[in-house]
Amino acid sequence: MKSNSDYYHLISGFDLPLHDMDYINDFFIKHKGKEFIHFSELDETMTPRTRQRISIYHPFQNMLGRRCN
Repeated sequence: MKSNSDYYHLISGFDLPLHDMDYINDFFIKHKGKEFIHFSELDETMTPRTRQRISIYHPFQNMLGRRCN
């Protein structure tokens, strides 16, 4: 997709913006170039259930035939 944008922000039907679009756009303009994402390694203090859920979770897993119990 051709655009002059540096980033794309996915706001889908699962998201509920808490501010109007002017506020959101101003926020990202003020923080241009900053990444708002973080990855952590699996931690040994996590329960086995938590480790399993975050290691295999996919939002459409039920549609793909995978279930997380």
